[in-house]
Amino acid sequence: MGRCSIVGFVLLSLFEIVQLGLSEKCIELEKQALLKFKASFLHDPNEEIFFSWNPKTNCCQWDGIACHNVTGHILKLDLSYHDLKATGVDPSLLELQHLIYLDLGGNNFNAIPIPVFFGSIERLRCLSLQGANCSGKIPINLGNLTHLQFLDLSWNDFRIHDMNWVSKLQSLQHLNLSGVYLGEAYNLFQGRFQQKINS
Repeated sequence: MGRCSIVGFVLLSLFEIVQLGLSEKCIELEKQALLKFKASFLHDPNEEIFFSWNPKTNCCQWDGIACHNVTGHILKLDLSYHDLKATGVDPSLLELQHLIYLDLGGNNFNAIPIPVFFGSIERLRCLSLQGANCSGKIPINLGNLTHLQFLDLSWNDFRIHDMNWVSKLQSLQHLNLSGVYLGEAYNLFQGRFQQKINS
């Protein structure tokens, strides 16, 4: 179970929780987006998580996927802790316009930065890249994810010198940056939260 499952998923509204399930048929455009995304990975060592991802079947029944049982739109993508390896992330995820839950933690992204387009998945409420072997700068446009309630970027080789984007996450309830080098941004971050507490 991914870290989003432990904390973030309980933050979703009761309505959306009861709507997660198997629709009669998934959206074809979203199925094709998932298949393009799958091609980002070099291999699946155990052939488990992608075994069910058959183009001829209903993508709402694929492992790691949950859909709205009325509209068929994909709400959840959880590929956490399957030792998947990738050198990039296909931007086809942008086709999943109703995605609220994305957990890619515990895989190996070969030290790539967080894709900038993640900041355009506007409906996300839960995002976890815990221990996903990402590196570089965290894109400031993650601050566009105003619905985000759970964010876990821990245990990656990120370098953060600007925390201003965090203040834009108006709905954020859980933030995990364990093991991330904050540099000079640490004192700024602490100072802003202390000022908020004292006001």
